[in-house]
Amino acid sequence: MYDLFSEEPISLNQVAKEEGVNPSTPWRWYLSGVRGVKLETIVVGGRRFSTRPALRRFKERCTAAANGASTTVRTPHQRERDIERAEKELAKIGV
Repeated sequence: MYDLFSEEPISLNQVAKEEGVNPSTPWRWYLSGVRGVKLETIVVGGRRFSTRPALRRFKERCTAAANGASTTVRTPHQRERDIERAEKELAKIGV
């Protein structure tokens, strides 16, 4: 699991400049995604940011999806819910 708050934030406009794309493109990556993969972002002071490592992960996942790999990415909430469910199942069988 990645903690975006421990990574250096960059604005979505900066992402656009560094990637040489229209400023609306990183917003689309965040809102709609590409091949089921969405750009990870955070909100600080009412502004939305991403990070260079998050952008790298986004590109890797998009490439994997284009090559036929699964694009399922769980949110932290989904991971916690899955962990709780697994712990309950283990408790039932006495492990």
